[in-house]
Amino acid sequence: MGNPSETLAHALQGQELPSFSNVVLSALESLRSPNSSLAEIGEKISADPGVSARLLKIANSPAYSLRHPVRDVAHAVSLLGRSESECILLAATVPTALPKPKDPGYDGKRFWRAAARRATTARGLAAVYHPASRGEAFTAALLQDMALPLLLQSKGRRYGAVLEQWHSGTEDLSLLEHQAFGWTHAEIAGAVCATWKFPEPIANAIARHHDNDSSEDDELVSVSLVGLLREQGEEPEVDALAEAASDLFGASRDEVRTIVARAWEQADQIAALMV
Repeated sequence: MGNPSETLAHALQGQELPSFSNVVLSALESLRSPNSSLAEIGEKISADPGVSARLLKIANSPAYSLRHPVRDVAHAVSLLGRSESECILLAATVPTALPKPKDPGYDGKRFWRAAARRATTARGLAAVYHPASRGEAFTAALLQDMALPLLLQSKGRRYGAVLEQWHSGTEDLSLLEHQAFGWTHAEIAGAVCATWKFPEPIANAIARHHDNDSSEDDELVSVSLVGLLREQGEEPEVDALAEAASDLFGASRDEVRTIVARAWEQADQIAALMV
């Protein structure tokens, strides 16, 4: 890929990226500043009731498995800390900023159900194999395909036809995109992450989620693994995920399947927040 900014501009055909509210932008700035207190950050996020409600629902969901429910945003931020709070804030904010296309090849409920399944599965795998990266794995996996609605908004039926071909066949979406446009949704998502100034680990995991060179030492390898799950969530894809995770971590396939089954039970509550 050439210059990411140029590739993004070409892919979006002059359409501007959605923007976050001033409340969210201010909260993100404070989360990244060592001079801001956690109490101050909690107050800033609380100024947006919608974002606050989604953040609390994610934090209190079974996917996060907190020992005690968090009562308010200030409590959540103090309990979770800066990094985890930023992960949840992005997860709560980005989906509402994305367009809701009605083009062929895209079903919003199916899209976000798949995203939620990937997120909970990535977090479940990370909880076992890379516990410190659970929050980043959740957010990166949830948003790894966030470029699809943006590309449908800019390319319309041309991109919708690629998605329909992907859903009806067995070819990899990235291959179909490269043949049709010369770029992939992962490359575009990486450029979006750079524009939105995502934390580097999350941005890299999203941009590389279809790469095949991840290793056990990569703390966000679970994001690449769940990239094997297509939107339909069919059994062969779970088999492929179990095999890949087994080879990578030395775990039994039954162990991985148990993690996936538990994660998918948790996913519906997350998906309902995104549609």
